[in-house]
Amino acid sequence: MAQPMRFWGHLGAAAALALRPDTAASSATVARTTFFRNGNARRYTLVGRARSDSAATLAAFVQLQPKGSGMTKAIEAAARRPIGTTALTSGAWTDFRFDVELAPGDEDLPLRPLLQVDGKPVRIDDIAFVAWDEPANGEPPAPGRSYSR
Repeated sequence: MAQPMRFWGHLGAAAALALRPDTAASSATVARTTFFRNGNARRYTLVGRARSDSAATLAAFVQLQPKGSGMTKAIEAAARRPIGTTALTSGAWTDFRFDVELAPGDEDLPLRPLLQVDGKPVRIDDIAFVAWDEPANGEPPAPGRSYSR
């Protein structure tokens, strides 16, 4: 599998994306501002690490851009399909992995993953969105492309 990209802070200290929801918000969502072009893959995996100073829940979704829909309209209105949740323990890094298999016919639609946390501050690191190639000769699937941030 392709190695996820790490973000490094100044002086070599590891840094991570920090999500700090507003105190009035019940949750916060982080996602790309655009859709990935789907390379005819049906299986994807969203992996990474998350940490919270108190118990929290991390949920993952995938959003598809319907045919004929503009990107901005799809980001605002397209359904978010849940692909899993994981509980974060207080003060510890937790590895997460969410697998999604698209329905037949959806493999050519642009898509984007989303992560949502309940209203607690969370740090996220080592995120990768992997498209799995389906070999034609009956071999097991292998990672084909990795979209890292």
